[in-house]
Amino acid sequence: MTLSSNILKTFLSPSFSSISFLFSIANIKFLLAYPLRAISNLLILLSSSPFKPTTSLY
Repeated sequence: MTLSSNILKTFLSPSFSSISFLFSIANIKFLLAYPLRAISNLLILLSSSPFKPTTSLY
């Protein structure tokens, strides 16, 4: 009983840390994607003429 619980603990603890690591990477990518999308939308708005209707790309 104690051996199986130790195996489970050693198996679960790295996976939990890797999952939290992946979540932190996803959060960083999400935080970086928002300003990049806003900058690209601004560039699209600036490059197009002000008389044409502009469409934002998502």
